[in-house]
Parts: sequence; C-alpha cells; structure tokens
Amino acid sequence: MLLNQTAEYAFRAMSCLAIHHNDGPVRSKVLSARANVPPFYLSKVMRRLVVAGLVNSQRGHGGGFQLAHPPDKISFLEILDAVDYQAEQGRCAFGLGSCNLSSPCPMHDAWTALQGNFLSWARNNNLGDLAGGTCSASPDLDT
Repeated sequence: MLLNQTAEYAFRAMSCLAIHHNDGPVRSKVLSARANVPPFYLSKVMRRLVVAGLVNSQRGHGGGFQLAHPPDKISFLEILDAVDYQAEQGRCAFGLGSCNLSSPCPMHDAWTALQGNFLSWARNNNLGDLAGGTCSASPDLDT
C-alpha cells in the first residue's frame, strides 16, 4: 500500500507550497529543486493539482505555483484524489491475488486495518498539520 510515485511527488510538492505559502508564487524550477521532483514529472503532477483546484498557476514574470486555499483547508485525501491515487482494496500483502474473508492470507486482518487507517488519516489530516520542516533549494534558484 505504499504510495505510488505520482502520489509521493504530489505530497512533496504540496508540502513545499504549504511551507512557503506566504512567500507568493513558487517558480517551477525552484519547486522542482525544493521538492526533489524531476521537472518533467513535476509538470504533470502540478497540472493535475491545478485542474483539481488545489493549486493556482500563473505564467510569466512573477508567476509560479501557489496553493489555491489555506494549507489547513487542503486534506491529504484531496491531494491523493487529484492524482487519481486509489488504495488497492483487496490487494493481498502476500501477493496471492485477491485477498478476502473467504480466502484470507495470514496478514489479511492487519493489512485491511492498515488500509482503513491510511484512508482515515488522509481524510482527517491536511497540509496545515505539517510540523514545519524545510524544503531547500540551492541558493541561486531562490532569485
């Protein structure tokens, strides 16, 4: 149930935008460096986040990306939904195909609980819950 690469990159980018939400728009090049997301992939991820209404994008001088709402109004589940992340319901932790109550693997109950807890966490937590931290870029990118 680990996050796929697109979901992970979306979380990284959105976390950096949340940390710098009072700094104005963040240029793509700077966001790519801060979030450690390859520029081409960042472009695809950011497009999805813009279409979902979570991020505003402005082209040209002084442009870049910024959150469309305050950080505490953007849940982690909204980010996952924006990049079409789907928790794989019924996915077996043992790789036995479909895992269910009539044919459970040894980890079925624990795995099912973990998936439920993950979705609950994503639904009930938001970018405002970030503990701070930093998204750093090389100094020449900040200008």
